[in-house]
Amino acid sequence: MVTINIKSEIIPDEAGWLYDLFGIPYLSPKGFIDQVDQAAGDDIEIIVNSPGGNVFAAFEMVEKIRGYKGNVTVINVGMAASAASFFLVATRSKTSPAGVVMLHNCAGSAQGDYRAMDKASEAMQKVNKSIRNLYIEKTGLSDQELKEIMDRETYLTAEEAIQYGFVDEMTENTNLPRAEPVDVMSATNSISSTLAAYARNHTPDELIAKLSPRIKETNNRKPGGSEKMTLEEFLNQNPEAKTEYDNKIQQIKDAAIKEERQRIQMIDSIAGSVPESMLENAKYKKIMNAEDLAISVLQQSTALGAKYFKNAKEDSEESGSEEVKTDPNAGNTEEEEEDPKKKKKKGEEEEETETKEEEEMTNFMAGIVNKTKRRIK
Repeated sequence: MVTINIKSEIIPDEAGWLYDLFGIPYLSPKGFIDQVDQAAGDDIEIIVNSPGGNVFAAFEMVEKIRGYKGNVTVINVGMAASAASFFLVATRSKTSPAGVVMLHNCAGSAQGDYRAMDKASEAMQKVNKSIRNLYIEKTGLSDQELKEIMDRETYLTAEEAIQYGFVDEMTENTNLPRAEPVDVMSATNSISSTLAAYARNHTPDELIAKLSPRIKETNNRKPGGSEKMTLEEFLNQNPEAKTEYDNKIQQIKDAAIKEERQRIQMIDSIAGSVPESMLENAKYKKIMNAEDLAISVLQQSTALGAKYFKNAKEDSEESGSEEVKTDPNAGNTEEEEEDPKKKKKKGEEEEETETKEEEEMTNFMAGIVNKTKRRIK
């Protein structure tokens, strides 16, 4: 006895690499047919607990069963939904008492004008007719009866599945494999649902991070050989992946260009307060933003001021001016010499003027920095 499990989504062979990439379980015609061929005429037991999947992939797998020379028994241990239900009517079948069968119309998508939509609708209705033909052969139900069942998206209990003729009998074996949970919302004749669910739970950056190394390591061998593909070769063979890759690269370029333009514009906004040499250096050589440039100008102004006073002090010492005695009353009027209070008031006014000038200079430079910060934000 050979056991074959159908406990995942049914997909076309060409989509297998994508499911492998994200570690999503699946069954495709090639894998299924290989297992049937290896049975080499021995009895086969097919265990089903699947949400279904691609109609045409399931048709191919079912036809392999129908043409098998040995005995084949299909057992529904949980859910036989959508395309997975095809296996129940392909040969002798059983269901566990808790088994559920789900029947519905095929699903698909189209893009274009109303004619494209009409054509897609016509094609899907023909696929539905093909599905009904498969059911009619075993159930004996009429085409109209099956159409009504599929239009309603019908769920059948084990008893109902036997009553309608989709399943032959109830299982009595208590040692059947444990049924794994099945996502009923993924029970559709399309491979997009599983990948869409994966994408909803991951950010674009996470998807790209997962794609990049796996493309290079596991899915990049050239057809018919062991030599690995380059990224360029892989993208050329996978147009959809190339489109996504090119779009991401363009987004990165656009963001970098926008950021650089904003940096230059902010530097230009304070250009009137910055020496030309520092301006050019900040733009093209040392590369800094406007805020850092304004702070650099402030620091340089402070350093130049300190150097000026140091040089002035050294010049004064060298000239001997410190030895010249000063008259405390020099520059005072006769009235000030006679009135010490007026003299003190004048000194305070002069000190206040100097302090105000220093504050104005500090506020001017601080204004440049604050103005830059607000623009950058």
